[in-house]
Amino acid sequence: MVASFSALGGSGPQPNTGAIAGYFAGAGYYAGDDGAVSYWLGEVAEVLGLRGEVRRWQLECTLAGMHPFTRQQ
Repeated sequence: MVASFSALGGSGPQPNTGAIAGYFAGAGYYAGDDGAVSYWLGEVAEVLGLRGEVRRWQLECTLAGMHPFTRQQ
C-alpha cells in the first residue's frame, strides 16, 4: 500500500478532512492494521518530512490538515 499526498489547490469546494481522516484511520487501511505495510511517497510527503512506513498518528494529522510533527494547520 502506498500513501501519496498532493497539495490541494483551486477555488473549488474543499474536502471534509475530518471525515476522510476518520474513515482511513478507522479502517486501518493506510495505517497497516491489516498487516500490509504502507509507505509515504510524493513531493508533499517529502516536504513534510514523511518518509518510510506510514504511522497512524502521521496519517491522522495529515488528513486533518495538520503538520504531522508540529501539529500546526
